[in-house]
Amino acid sequence: MLSELFEIGKKWQLECLADEGNQDEMPFELLVSQICSHTRRVALSTPRIWTWIDIHPSTVHERIIAYIARSASAWLDIRIDIMQNLSPADEKAFVVVLDIICPQAHRWRRLSVFRLFERRENAVVKRMWNCNSPGLRYLSLVVEDIDHENINELVSHLGTPTGVFRSTAHLRFVRLGGFALHFFRPLLDSVVILHLDETKHIPWKYKKFREILLNAPSLLHLSIYGDIVAPRSWPQRQNDISMPFLLSLRICGVSGEVYSNILLIINAPVLESLILKRLQEHDLDALGELVDVSRFINLRSLTFWDFDVSVYTYERIMHVFQNITSFSTFHSALPDSHLVELLLDKSEITRSDELPLWPTLKTLSFPLNGDDDEMNIAQALIISRNTNGCSIPAILLCASADEEAIVESEVQGVKVVYSSRLATWPPNFVDHVRDDVFLH
Repeated sequence: MLSELFEIGKKWQLECLADEGNQDEMPFELLVSQICSHTRRVALSTPRIWTWIDIHPSTVHERIIAYIARSASAWLDIRIDIMQNLSPADEKAFVVVLDIICPQAHRWRRLSVFRLFERRENAVVKRMWNCNSPGLRYLSLVVEDIDHENINELVSHLGTPTGVFRSTAHLRFVRLGGFALHFFRPLLDSVVILHLDETKHIPWKYKKFREILLNAPSLLHLSIYGDIVAPRSWPQRQNDISMPFLLSLRICGVSGEVYSNILLIINAPVLESLILKRLQEHDLDALGELVDVSRFINLRSLTFWDFDVSVYTYERIMHVFQNITSFSTFHSALPDSHLVELLLDKSEITRSDELPLWPTLKTLSFPLNGDDDEMNIAQALIISRNTNGCSIPAILLCASADEEAIVESEVQGVKVVYSSRLATWPPNFVDHVRDDVFLH
């Protein structure tokens, strides 16, 4: 029973780490080992609390060896974080770490590697890349730079990477960042969650982007960060990439064309959730020209991150995404939102139809700012929608824990909730939010 409690405690600590990213806490397995001799004996005989191996340049080799031994035959979750420059001596010393963990590749379940500089003479990622890891389910690779004289020339002649993680039948999650997009792509046949983070400006040609997505037939959740496709490389045709099972999509671009192009190119008939970050006023204008808006008929959830748009653009968005039931923003508080202005019909723009905007809308979510008029505006919006026969059951005002003191009262239909912007995606998926560039 004590052993099972230890496993629950370790799982709880990892979930808290994923939510909050607090690295200063003592690992649970070491904490319970120091209570008394009995708990130490139980801890040492509980393999599954020793399976998480966090490796930094300063990690003592004996600790890695001890964790591998204590984990017995259980699956291993390995994280290597070398996001700093190492001296030549430290680089060579790190080869010893690879000599310890690579023979255990058959037990890898989760592998996260964050590498500032991949050197030819001490290739950390490339060596792990060629390991046989049949049980691998989670793979996160970020390589900020590589050792090569002419990167652009190398990438331009690069074909599909081969020889990487030869067994990927169980791979479900993949995150690729920086040069890993070009040099360390695994097979995506079974992947359901995919992060493509273009943090180094070496975009693909559209043909390569299309090939990669079409080679992920089981994909349910797709996150795209950066201008993933080279300018002027986008085709004019629509529905070019069929993604029949895609449920949620996140896009954060630099130039505006990436938003409309992705939404026009991808044919995702069951798409339910769309999250957009850093959008600007006219980035979705091309979508507003759609004649057939039925392509987004199943889209129910829309989230805006760190931006707002004008009343005019909101109207165009509402024309394209007609069946939204939940809208969230992490930017404008309720009194400042142009969406609220539009829903309250304070806009000077005259609509050509008499139907209420977003008639299926059920939930609105805004950041809490403690404004004196906040509750009054929320109540006015609820009354306005009720009058039009399209009631909003819930308006959520999102606050962090330290804002609790400013909440004095609540009105009917308006709920104050406490949550962090740094939420895992997809919902209920345990991941390290500090690794998700979309959230920062």
